[in-house]
Amino acid sequence: MNTMEFRILGPLQIRQDGRSAAPSAQQPRRLISLLLVHANHVVPVSSLMSELWGGSQSSSQLTTLHTYVVHLRKLLAAACGMSAAEVASEILLTRGRGYLLRVHPGELDLDRFSRLLRQGSEALSSGASQEASGFLQAALDQWSGVPLADLRAGRMLEMEIVRLAELRLHAMEMRVEADLNLGRHRELLGDLVRLAAEHPYQENIRAQLMVALYRSGRRHDALEAYRMLRSGLVEELGLEPSPKMRRLQQAILSADPALDGVVGGRGVLLDRISAAIGSSR
Repeated sequence: MNTMEFRILGPLQIRQDGRSAAPSAQQPRRLISLLLVHANHVVPVSSLMSELWGGSQSSSQLTTLHTYVVHLRKLLAAACGMSAAEVASEILLTRGRGYLLRVHPGELDLDRFSRLLRQGSEALSSGASQEASGFLQAALDQWSGVPLADLRAGRMLEMEIVRLAELRLHAMEMRVEADLNLGRHRELLGDLVRLAAEHPYQENIRAQLMVALYRSGRRHDALEAYRMLRSGLVEELGLEPSPKMRRLQQAILSADPALDGVVGGRGVLLDRISAAIGSSR
């Protein structure tokens, strides 16, 4: 059997030799999407029914679920040139009171993303910023949009979509850190302005933007980025920026030499800069 391609980091896609094996109806699409999110693990029938029908579960719905599984096996069989029985024993398996979708290494974009994210995180922690940047950009290249963007997700998939979006943001932050360590502050400004607008109260992203602006000779803009963060926090949430953010603002005001250095090592940028500012005084 040739390698299949499963994509969930964007619109759902299931392809084999250019042929689509993805169902067109929403309920089967939700079913296989949940199986793909938990690829190579058994997903209980109760969880699948909860995704498809919420809290309501009946014998007729159980029968419908089995019908959807049979339909999915036929689609996969047609795409792979296999029999439905072979698919049932090799790809979409019944395991007790649940189902398991078997995905081989390299077939699922989420698996590739997770592997590259782990490699990038390890490289960044060890101080190998060039290697980290490459791994993390390759991880981000696995994405083609909002995960499962064309799906009317139920409660369980909604939670997974939020989790995946957080992982993507984490990968973006680490890639920015690696590139800041490499002195690419000017090249990062466009990405950081967009990220700060999308996540206006995320302090580490705002710190990255402030540092990139400061190192680009735009101290006034760096301080304005802080002012906008504080204004939003106070007006919308009734909160002040954290002590670390206030320390960063003061360092920019005083042109602390610690801000000009490469800030490498473990931990998020805001923590490392705060420590560097403290040690320089």
